[in-house]
Amino acid sequence: MQHYVLSVEEGGQPGQSYLLQQDVVTIGRVTGRADIALGDRTLSPVHARFIRLGTGTYGIEDLRSANGTFLNGQALPLGAIYPLQDGDRLALGDAVLIFRKQGE
Repeated sequence: MQHYVLSVEEGGQPGQSYLLQQDVVTIGRVTGRADIALGDRTLSPVHARFIRLGTGTYGIEDLRSANGTFLNGQALPLGAIYPLQDGDRLALGDAVLIFRKQGE
């Protein structure tokens, strides 16, 4: 099975990487509420979630966040899951993350 990593480039915890291993992984500001808590005040407590798709990759869904979720510069409307590709750039509040494949 292919593994994927989120690497924080800006905001939150720059330089930190998170391995996505579960079928659903939430991201946000608050430890204990989100699986990945960045501590960034511009994020909602639970801002978005990553969902493993049937293709083996992940998709992202905004969870009615206050400041929105952006995929490669495009705002994600609510209610849809957007498939991610290696190298995609995600902006959540002031945090910028890169979605990457890890090894083979």
